[in-house]
Amino acid sequence: MANILKFVALFLFVLFTQSCNNYIEPIESDLKKSVNPIPPCPESPNCFRITQYFQTDSSTIFEALKKSVSQTGSKETSVEIESHIITIQAIYRIPVFGWLDDVIIKIESDPSYSGRSIVYLKSSSREGYFDLGVNKRRINRILKKAHKELN
Repeated sequence: MANILKFVALFLFVLFTQSCNNYIEPIESDLKKSVNPIPPCPESPNCFRITQYFQTDSSTIFEALKKSVSQTGSKETSVEIESHIITIQAIYRIPVFGWLDDVIIKIESDPSYSGRSIVYLKSSSREGYFDLGVNKRRINRILKKAHKELN
């Protein structure tokens, strides 16, 4: 009976996740692309990494991202502040199965443009090979909430 419930839960989870919007705004083409300091994703499709630019200072975007990480259900969050990079690390637990996913966000002031920040984001599953787009949707939700907080 427990296996049937897990299968039904997994089926509903897959059905729900496939119907969600996965759109992320592209980076403006006239911007210089910076090197993402977060390690790249492995070859498996259970990871998503992106770089975003914000027309605001790093402390303001940090507060918005910290709040959006909290609002999207992170179980643990830690913050590390280095000389010019702020790092937010969060752990998310997948309901029903209990799998853990890691989110890393690094925020830095853009050295080429005053008042603009570069945000590097990565969400990855600790277990398994496929994530059915969960990590991409998580990053999209975090960014969407941060944009809403900034406006």
